[in-house]
Amino acid sequence: MRSSIHQFKQFIEEDMRMSHIYQPLLIWMLLESGGASTLRDLALRFVTFNEAELQAMEQTLKKMPVQVLRNRGWVERHGDTVRLTRE
Repeated sequence: MRSSIHQFKQFIEEDMRMSHIYQPLLIWMLLESGGASTLRDLALRFVTFNEAELQAMEQTLKKMPVQVLRNRGWVERHGDTVRLTRE
């Protein structure tokens, strides 16, 4: 086990390419999950780190479902907060 931890540390410090955050982020997520996770869970968690994708989704939400539901009186929006108007 000690050898494997040493090899992993050496890989991270010397061999891992850091041009993107994907490799260290994947390792971090797997460690947080106790060493294993589904691809679906990893993909969902990765998306939260993609700022451009998050901003694009915010714009989509503003234009489509939020606006339509606001026009129909089901939600209201104040800045970045959306809330139901009917309960």
